[in-house]
Amino acid sequence: MSDAATGPAQEKKERKGTLGRLMKYLMLQKGSFLLAILLLVIGTLTFLYVNLLLGDVINILTTSKNMSLIQDKALIMGVCSILTLICLYFGFRMLTDVTQYALFRLRQEIFEHMQTLSLRFFDKQPIGELMSRVTNDMDTINNLFQAPFGLTIQSAIMLIMTITALFSLNPLLAGVAVVVIPILAVFVAVLAHISGPSFTMLQVRLGDLNGVMEETLEGQRTVISNRHQSISA
Repeated sequence: MSDAATGPAQEKKERKGTLGRLMKYLMLQKGSFLLAILLLVIGTLTFLYVNLLLGDVINILTTSKNMSLIQDKALIMGVCSILTLICLYFGFRMLTDVTQYALFRLRQEIFEHMQTLSLRFFDKQPIGELMSRVTNDMDTINNLFQAPFGLTIQSAIMLIMTITALFSLNPLLAGVAVVVIPILAVFVAVLAHISGPSFTMLQVRLGDLNGVMEETLEGQRTVISNRHQSISA
């Protein structure tokens, strides 16, 4: 089989393997991670329940205008809002602690692994590529583990609960609304397919730029200290 046929499949397999290895670092604090997910679930459910109660209050105002019932609903909404705030705050806080510890262990293992490499490896590898792996790639993982990771979990829970509520209220209208989801999924897949190679090229170019900075600009200090400006020029 040709490389063109095996390339995309191999790249997809490696991407899944990379994501699985990153999740193993999150599982280093499995209890805190699961508790953070639980708090995010509770916070999302109470947030959706507040919206449900708001709909009931609007219905009461347009029909019976029972103020005592409205006050009871408002009290429950206030309690649920406070619970939502507490759960989401501590959920995101614990998730941040877990992700930061995972990044710390990942950086520590990279450093320990680089200490075991031979001088021949550092002599053959471009310094810019090494710097890109240690700094820029870690920053990319850090950006993934921060707000987007927690917001993705919260959005997935909210989407599932919203679809469930839609089908419980009106299955016909819910079916019409759900039709949009595959369209959005296809759009996101096409966007990821287009932006993926561009992001890879960006990382390669960034590694080359780091190589120029480290070997040319930073190396000028050594050149000047040895008075070899004419030779380097």
